[in-house]
Formats: sequence, C-alpha cells, structure tokens
Amino acid sequence: MGGDYPDWTRLFYLTGTAITIPITIKASDVWIPITLEAAHCGVNVGIVASSVTLNIRITSSAVTLNVNITSQTANINFTFADQSVAVFDAAKWFAHNAQQVFVRGDATPISGIFAAVATRTVPADHTYFVTYLSGGCEAAGPAHVGAYLVIDGSWVLRVDDINGVSTILDTPVRATAGSVVALWMAQWSGAAVQVQGGLGGYDEVD
Repeated sequence: MGGDYPDWTRLFYLTGTAITIPITIKASDVWIPITLEAAHCGVNVGIVASSVTLNIRITSSAVTLNVNITSQTANINFTFADQSVAVFDAAKWFAHNAQQVFVRGDATPISGIFAAVATRTVPADHTYFVTYLSGGCEAAGPAHVGAYLVIDGSWVLRVDDINGVSTILDTPVRATAGSVVALWMAQWSGAAVQVQGGLGGYDEVD
C-alpha cells in the first residue's frame, strides 16, 4: 500500500547561453507557471493526460502558433487582441502559403467515351486533398460534358453540365500516399472533340 508523497516546491533561476532541461513529473496534480522573455523563443510541448488545462498568454509583434490536438473531446477558447487576425481552414491555409497542387490536361475522346485527362500519383509520406475539379470541351455547339474523379481506379464522384463542368468540394476528397488520382472526361457532341480539364487541392506531409 503506497503512502502519500510530500508536497515539493522549488524555484529556479537560470542564466546561460544554452540550457536543456529534460523533466519527468509523476503526480496527481501538476501546475507549471512559465514566463519567458527572449528575442526568439521556441517551445515544443507534448502532453498525454486524461485531462489537460493549458493557459497560454503570448505578447509579441509576430506570432506563429502551430497546434496539433488528438483528443476525444477538445474545447478551445481564443481571445485575440490585435490589429488584425486571420483564421484559415486547411485549404485556405495551404493556398495562403502557396502550397496548392494543380493537375491539368486534355484529350480528344469519341463522343460518349470517357478518357483520362489529368493524373497524379500522390508522393510518399503525403496525403493529397482534392478541393475542386473543372473542365470543358471545344464543341462547335452545345454539348453535354461529364467528368469523373477517379482514385486508384474507383469512381469517387461525377459532375455533368453543358459545355463545361466545375465544382468546389466543401469537404475535400482524401487520397493517401501512392494513390493515383485522375480526372476522366467525356463529351456528347456526336464527334471526336477535345476536352480540357484539371483538378486541384493541397498536400499535407504525413
């Protein structure tokens, strides 16, 4: 039968060019107030616990905050006091950082026959999120146009319209590393007519 451990408090004041402090704490409750004043500060935090309360106050001319949370339930409260604040979803964030991936091409299929217009193999250690696809044909008059999004030979979605198609996916389609993502198109003009199309999205490194 284990006994209770005594309470323990220790104050640290450290001055140095480079300081490394590995810390392992086992206790029923842990509170660690931290104040950092530095020209540059990098803090990497990994927490595994049944319950986590993390209060953060940052005062800086420029702040980059990358947060990755894996939890059954997560409550996040933000208070911003700044001249301007931008909050991006994943697609807009990757677009903001010029990390989009576009694939386009063309083919000249016989009327009513689908042909691969654009293909891409997702690189190793990447996940590709498709956010839109579009295409059109060069028919002299009105012609029905269809486009398939195909991943590893399986039809994922299809869009149809007259002379052209376009769709933005509110929920991106996910393709894992090594998958072949393709746009197949067809036109119904009664003749062999060129179709052009493309798809776009962004990669996330696994």
